[in-house]
Amino acid sequence: MKKILTLSVLAGLLGAVSVPAAVKDIYITGSTAFRAQAYTAIKNGLYSSTGFTEFPSPGAAGNSQWIMSGSMPGLFPGDTVVVHANFTGSVQGIYSMYNNADTKVYFKDTSGNLITNTATCAFSDVDSVSTSYPLDSGSFIELHVAVQPFVWVRNAAATTVITNISFQQMQSFMPLGKITLSYFTGNPSDSGKSIYCVNRSLDSGTRVTAYADAYVTGSPVVYYWNTNAAMYGGKIGFVVATNYLGPSLFSYGYVGGGDVVAAMNLATTNALAYLGIADAKNVNGGLDILSDNGFYPSSDIKTGVAVPTTPAFDNVKNGLYSYWAYECLDYPKTISYGGQDISGTDIDTFCRALGGYDNLYNFVPGATGSIDSVIATASPVISIRLGDMNVTRSAVGGPIAP
Repeated sequence: MKKILTLSVLAGLLGAVSVPAAVKDIYITGSTAFRAQAYTAIKNGLYSSTGFTEFPSPGAAGNSQWIMSGSMPGLFPGDTVVVHANFTGSVQGIYSMYNNADTKVYFKDTSGNLITNTATCAFSDVDSVSTSYPLDSGSFIELHVAVQPFVWVRNAAATTVITNISFQQMQSFMPLGKITLSYFTGNPSDSGKSIYCVNRSLDSGTRVTAYADAYVTGSPVVYYWNTNAAMYGGKIGFVVATNYLGPSLFSYGYVGGGDVVAAMNLATTNALAYLGIADAKNVNGGLDILSDNGFYPSSDIKTGVAVPTTPAFDNVKNGLYSYWAYECLDYPKTISYGGQDISGTDIDTFCRALGGYDNLYNFVPGATGSIDSVIATASPVISIRLGDMNVTRSAVGGPIAP
């Protein structure tokens, strides 16, 4: 009896012993166009409000870099989860996954200091197969989490005659980087003027989708808006990048959508650019979104009218508008590189919850804490839920089918 009691007491004591709490760090990179949705879903859907902190505080959905810390009781009870984010571009995010052992991305620590680390997962506006760094499906998982519409915009200084850009115009305009203004206005008196294409760098999913949608290949001439006459031979205006700058890892072009917005709002000559909806709303108050081959992404979006808070996006959903892509979440099946304190199993748990997938990788509409649930109640609306699409496509820029 005494032996049984002793064993019972021992069993009780062992049952009372808890596993020490762990700190799990997650490093997210990738799409700048999708940064707001990722921020909101992680903060409001996965974290507990108790003991939650973020830097900068208060955070902002439009920031490219931020850090959050706290508990995610639904995923990792008792642990502290620290999410570091640096949204650098879709292709660069995929590259970070593709070649993670050799790639260092700048993040922030809990004090706001810059650190470098390998990335854990990445958002991308395009499937990896559409890039130069296709992920091996045997080693990586790629989840579709939403649909991301994009638009062409003119800058505030551009002539208001331009309200539409056509497939044929893109094919001549985009490779050159600039073209005679009369090509868009039809006015012979504009033949002595130019209009410029404000390009993202090659790491941009927005750019990959724009060029795929227009069936344009090759490297365009890239122009930057310059305000420093002393640096660029006394010229204020658009300058050819190769004449003044050295190429980065992902060649010439603006790194983020916010950089394009800044250039478009500064430029005092005619310019067109491609952007996600959130950034397009910041070019002249969203009044200069153009129709694309005669259609806007939503029937309630028009040139010269402010973008509604909740666009219907009916033209995307029903196949009338083609400039869109699936938003993807990419991550490795096994964490096999240094600089990480989280397992492949835990990353899978985090990404499936964020993407809205069950343990069999079935998409679950409106799953708690998922991006889909955030988009369902978001204001403003800048993306489309997967379940709301009436059409599909198998590749970026590819045919659209019912």
